[in-house]
Amino acid sequence: MRRLIACLLSAAILSLPAAATAQNLLTQPEGAAYDASRDCYLVCNVANGNIIRIDASGAQSYFNTDLAEAMDVHIVGDVVYVASSEPPDIGLIGSIWRPGQRSCG
Repeated sequence: MRRLIACLLSAAILSLPAAATAQNLLTQPEGAAYDASRDCYLVCNVANGNIIRIDASGAQSYFNTDLAEAMDVHIVGDVVYVASSEPPDIGLIGSIWRPGQRSCG
């Protein structure tokens, strides 16, 4: 069921109007999380470890490019948790939003 929801969410994100005309940074999306307080999605690319931020207009930007693999992402308050199974990033990694960052942009 979780896999189905992730696939449907990935399909919905890929069909955003702005994403059709902008550079697509999603190579192999595996996990996604919506941050209601910042009105954006964070999407993990499992192949290269990049975490892509997608704002309300569909614009994509890099949130993090330092991981070997990113399989899933969860947001709890101001902490972003990323699951990885590739060394040296095995386990859950916590990443804090920049202080005062109120939006995804």
